[in-house]
Amino acid sequence: MKQTLSHYQATELIHEVYDNQFSWEASGCLADYYESLEEEIGEEIEIDPVAIACDWSEYNSDEELIEAYGYLLPDADDSDDCEAWEPEDKLAAIKDYLMQDTDLIEFDGGYLVRAF
Repeated sequence: MKQTLSHYQATELIHEVYDNQFSWEASGCLADYYESLEEEIGEEIEIDPVAIACDWSEYNSDEELIEAYGYLLPDADDSDDCEAWEPEDKLAAIKDYLMQDTDLIEFDGGYLVRAF
């Protein structure tokens, strides 16, 4: 038995898992993501908020994303070279890498990254 959810209901389910692990904005983006995926594959998806919480991480700033994924930078093994990068260059390189290997969702106020 399946229940059809509105966008708001899906957002609320995602938002409420694990004591609001995701901000309201991020929860809405995830609901959008899964709605788009349904359209793309042509079948309904059963929302599992716990699985979504395990699959995705939210970062609330460029700095948080850089801190979490700075190890992906080409010169990360040589900290002197890596420290010479400007923050916007680090951010661009990290975003490029993530978009190649996983799902990255940018929204006003942060980023969502799917575990890989």
